[in-house]
This record gives sequence, structure tokens and C-alpha cells, in this order.
Amino acid sequence: MVSTSQLAGVDLNDAVGKSLNWVDYPSDSIECGSIWHMDSERAPFGRITDKSSWKPSTNWSQGGGMIEQHKIHIWYSNFSSSWEAEIRGYGRHHKAGRNYGAGPTPLIAAMRCFVQSRLGDTL
Repeated sequence: MVSTSQLAGVDLNDAVGKSLNWVDYPSDSIECGSIWHMDSERAPFGRITDKSSWKPSTNWSQGGGMIEQHKIHIWYSNFSSSWEAEIRGYGRHHKAGRNYGAGPTPLIAAMRCFVQSRLGDTL
């Protein structure tokens, strides 16, 4: 098991895809898990994106849109010397109360928070 608070790089980006209910097929001999099927109900048909271009933890055009869409609050904490993020309240996908993430950059903190809100503290 991996703690959501420790996710980074490809693992964090993959966890964000899974949090969005996207589907991949690692055992498929053609795709080899390299494609995200963005519509889980229509997979393997419908919209797709290449995993190598899916980088919401480092790409503001992807992660920034998610921050806005999912109303993720971000701030820098002088106390912990890190970026922190949370999703407050009750929501369709996250648990009651607060969902929290921290990291060295605003995007990493926000994506950890998003994954934690959807998939929990450990994967």
C-alpha cells in the first residue's frame, strides 16, 4: 500500500486518472496500459488520452483546470514550509469534512488532495 501523501510523478498522475474514473488496460498487448480511456462506461471506445501527456501534477493547463473545477483551496504554509490544499464540505465524490494534501508545489499538493478525496489515504 502507498500513502496518498507520498505520491509523486507518474504514480501521482496515474492516481489522478483513476480518481477521475478513467480506465487503462495494462494487460492489453497493444495499449500496454499507455492510454487513458476517459469515458469508463464506453471504454475501450470513446475519448482517450495518452498517459505520457497526462501530467496534472506538473502541467498547469491540466492541473489548474482541475483545481478550479473541483474548488481545491491552495495556500503556502510557513509553518510546514510546504504547499497545502484542501477540498471542504460535502461533495458528490469526497467524504464529509475536509480532504487534505500537501507537497513541494501547489499542483502536487492539489493533486494529492484530489486523489485523497476520491480514493482515500492509501492506495
